[in-house]
Amino acid sequence: RRWLDGYDAWVRAVVLPAAGGDAIYYQRPPTLRVAMPSVAATIGIHRDADYPRHQPAEINWWCPLVDVADSSALWLESAPERGDFAPRALRVGEALRFNGSLCRHHTVANQ
Repeated sequence: RRWLDGYDAWVRAVVLPAAGGDAIYYQRPPTLRVAMPSVAATIGIHRDADYPRHQPAEINWWCPLVDVADSSALWLESAPERGDFAPRALRVGEALRFNGSLCRHHTVANQ
């Protein structure tokens, strides 16, 4: 429960102002994905709109719980269908806002 209270506080402090409104709908609890060291990617190339129940207006936030770079990072194209995938390096405490509904993203084998 304390973890979800902290998550709600983060949404109010970071996500809500970035969305430019005074109210939003958000996923609760958030999805937690773990990319253990491996020889295979954990998430294949996709856009969230490929799956049912995703809305075009969704905004994705990625908040790693450890520092990530290269093979431990999320790989994302810069605009829909551009195909210029690159890892997004982040440090603990940083967050990435992106259009996961339309921009393809994936992981690679976490070396």
